[in-house]
Amino acid sequence: LKFPLAVLPKIDGSWAAIQNGKLFARSLKPHENAYTTELYSNEEFEGLRGELIIGENPVALGLCRNTSSALRTINGEPFTTLWCFDYVTTDTLGLRYIDRMEKLGDKIKKLHDRGYDYVRMIDFRIAVSLENYKSIRDEYLSLGYEGVVVRDLYAKHKEGRSSSVSPELWRFKPYSSAEIKVTRLVEEMKNNNEAKTNALGLTERSTHQENLEGKGTLGAIVGELVTP
Repeated sequence: LKFPLAVLPKIDGSWAAIQNGKLFARSLKPHENAYTTELYSNEEFEGLRGELIIGENPVALGLCRNTSSALRTINGEPFTTLWCFDYVTTDTLGLRYIDRMEKLGDKIKKLHDRGYDYVRMIDFRIAVSLENYKSIRDEYLSLGYEGVVVRDLYAKHKEGRSSSVSPELWRFKPYSSAEIKVTRLVEEMKNNNEAKTNALGLTERSTHQENLEGKGTLGAIVGELVTP
């Protein structure tokens, strides 16, 4: 990637796009929640792409889990907001990203004038150097975002994933994910050993096994690493 670059906060929601007047998930299938699908299947939202979240706080704790739960439940009317990061229509398809974002800003303002205040735009900053990028990235992380998305300001829209050959977009998260094969569930225990005060003035209890009582709830998951 070459500077200048657009740096956007990464919101841990559920990818969404409105095309042909219908709301689609990343799989290009409708989200399972009937109310949400109907709400955003609106021709006035044509071309919007973004992250659907439950509520309106993009850095809320458990955001991904709570959003997924709401969107996978057929019934119910969850309150959601759509945070847009792109605007792809037949008119904008050949435009550079910076120009599409300008069009998106105009579109969001018009939607707000019509009462669609649950459609938002993800703000972005322009980084002109590696040091500038790191500063912006760290600022977003300090605000509670899970990472950042870095985009080529002058790239035209392309479906599919970016690559080192065609790096229009990169995502950064300061941690990694992995899968494990669960081999054992450990029961949560209640420590009935006598409480004592240690040298630091803190309360502590010994871990003598005979005074530990099972609580009937899950305490830990033990497993083997499957995919790093």
